[in-house]
Amino acid sequence: MNKKRLSQAGFTLFEIIIAVFILAVSVVPIMESFGPAFIATRDVERSIVFSNQARGTLNRMLALGFSDFDGQIGITDPSVLFDDTGEDFFWQGEVKSPVIAISDKSGDNPSTLLELSVTIDEISFFSQKADY
Repeated sequence: MNKKRLSQAGFTLFEIIIAVFILAVSVVPIMESFGPAFIATRDVERSIVFSNQARGTLNRMLALGFSDFDGQIGITDPSVLFDDTGEDFFWQGEVKSPVIAISDKSGDNPSTLLELSVTIDEISFFSQKADY
């Protein structure tokens, strides 16, 4: 009779544990090096979203007629200028609202040049609107 022997060509439990340990020791520093990149990406994404929202609000303001700004000098609620719900948006579970400021920059000729600004957190956009 021929007896078949078990093959000895496998890994022992000890060898597997050592291999997993070496892999873990090499992967942890690599993953830690990605941490700052994830934080930077989140900050850039936040800046892009806030910039786009502020730019969109400013574009909506520029599309309005000059007479729509009568009596609106100072900080204005967006829902006063726009007939809808305003310009609120959600960002990571928070409601963010742009701050709109309108100032008269016409100097000697009152109410012919307005400066419009939209600010969301630290992101600000400015433009001017003239009455022709």
